[in-house]
Amino acid sequence: MAALLLGSVTLHAEPPPGHPGVEEAERMLQLPKRRGILPHAGEVIAARDSNGYTYVQVTHGDGSRWLAVPRTALAPGMQIRYGDGRVFHNRYSRKLQRSFDAVLFVGDIQILQ
Repeated sequence: MAALLLGSVTLHAEPPPGHPGVEEAERMLQLPKRRGILPHAGEVIAARDSNGYTYVQVTHGDGSRWLAVPRTALAPGMQIRYGDGRVFHNRYSRKLQRSFDAVLFVGDIQILQ
């Protein structure tokens, strides 16, 4: 019975003490919300969930960039559009146990396919 109950629950770690939740972080960062067509597009190269965010590596120009978006099911090969956001340099994710040179935190994305 307990296995059945646990199977239907999505678990993710709580933020560390003193760290804001996703909604509070979006408010504090003053991330722009969608207004019409999102200005940037790319193909998902990699996606990793971390608490309330999904870290997404997307094609960008001749290279790639990392985004942090509200938790979304994404997979390599998907095409997305995303809005402007706020860049954080030298960002470390404890849950992913890795550093990012730069991460663009965005408040909204759109999956195209």
